[in-house]
This record gives sequence, structure tokens and C-alpha cells, in this order.
Amino acid sequence: MKDIGQWLTTDLKAKIRKVFKPKYKQSLTDKELLIIAENLTGYMETIIKFKLRYENEKNNHDLQQA
Repeated sequence: MKDIGQWLTTDLKAKIRKVFKPKYKQSLTDKELLIIAENLTGYMETIIKFKLRYENEKNNHDLQQA
């Protein structure tokens, strides 16, 4: 079975640690890093979906006005 966090590279873990360690004021485990990364990924996915939906609705509105 493939590890669910395999996409989280050592370099990416280091970058997440650098950003979030000062905020949590403690060392972060690999499991905590995975949770943070998954939450960020989900958040970005939501923003992108919203942006695409907004642009699609705007384009449809512009076409109806033409």
C-alpha cells in the first residue's frame, strides 16, 4: 500500500517546518506536517475552484450581454 504522505518530500517538510514552527513554538512531527500540508492543499483547492467558478459565471454573463 502506498504511503498517503509520500508526496510530502523532505524539502517540502523543511519548508513547512520553517514557516509553521515559529507559529506553534515547538517542533512539529511528520504527522503534524502532513496534516498542515493536507489542510493547505484543501484550502488552495477551494480557492481555485471558487475562482474558476467565478470566472466561468462572469464569462457566461458577458456572453449573454453581447
